[in-house]
Amino acid sequence: MVVTLDRLVAQWESASLTQRRSAVRNRPSLPINTKTSAPLSEEERHLKLTGDFDCDPSPLATLRHSTSHVMAQAVKRLFPAVRVAIGPAIEDGFYYDFAKGEPFTPEDLVKVEEVMREIAKADHPFDRQEMSREDAIRFFRERGEPFKVEILEGIAAPRVSLYRQGDFIDLCRGPHVASTGHVKHFKLLSSSGAYWRGDERNPMLQRIYGTAWPTKDELDKHLWRLEEAKKRDHRKLGRELDLFELHDVSPGAPFWLPNGWTVVRELERFVREALDARGYQKSPRRSSSTSGCGSSRGTGTTTGKTCSWSRSRSSSSASSR
Repeated sequence: MVVTLDRLVAQWESASLTQRRSAVRNRPSLPINTKTSAPLSEEERHLKLTGDFDCDPSPLATLRHSTSHVMAQAVKRLFPAVRVAIGPAIEDGFYYDFAKGEPFTPEDLVKVEEVMREIAKADHPFDRQEMSREDAIRFFRERGEPFKVEILEGIAAPRVSLYRQGDFIDLCRGPHVASTGHVKHFKLLSSSGAYWRGDERNPMLQRIYGTAWPTKDELDKHLWRLEEAKKRDHRKLGRELDLFELHDVSPGAPFWLPNGWTVVRELERFVREALDARGYQKSPRRSSSTSGCGSSRGTGTTTGKTCSWSRSRSSSSASSR
């Protein structure tokens, strides 16, 4: 399935905020995971070929899905030895996973972006073709793509579809924009390690995250929001304000500094006063919480004793009257 975005983008730009919200609310329902009754994730679509498409067929998700293919094509040009895994559209962007010996560097991402713009300028059409599952397994095995082979061997579909743009071809059910020329407003954001299928027993892959939008204005606004969020990152503020430190010995658990511990104690005092004023009573109980009645001063660790709060019956009755 190929989607032309020109008219859709024009309609989106001219729509009011209410119309945009209505379009999102009334978009076609997504396939459901029958085991959890939750909408299928983009990863499930790619790994199990569930649902009708590899991504939500809405215009924005389609654009981002196509951009992930353009990124994979650029990576393969720059690093021919890499092996490709999956590249779904996700909230606010997309990613693609690659088997690569070394992590991608910031300089690598700049180069990948440059090649992506060359591919977009070339305006390669997204061409769909079908073949039997057995032929597809043979095709990807000959191209040295073990992750595509594994996906194909794990499904029962008699026939599968592939999409080609220029010199790149991928196992995919679409939908896609008409051509790479529609991929104009994008930015690669970061890279990280990710286990294949999210399982630590599987190979560690290298994942590149990016974002794509129908217009430059929307892209610029999104990048501005990301920069503003970085300024307010609690890890950054905690360090700059001498509130706490984070260490590898206990990832995610703050080691409180004097300034930070003062804030914690003031918050505790405020909570206690507020609960006392409303008739709640406290009682000690055993816990592994990082704060509360039994916290050790200045360390952020606990003695195993903290407080639970319950409202007295008399206070409840009085307030209800």
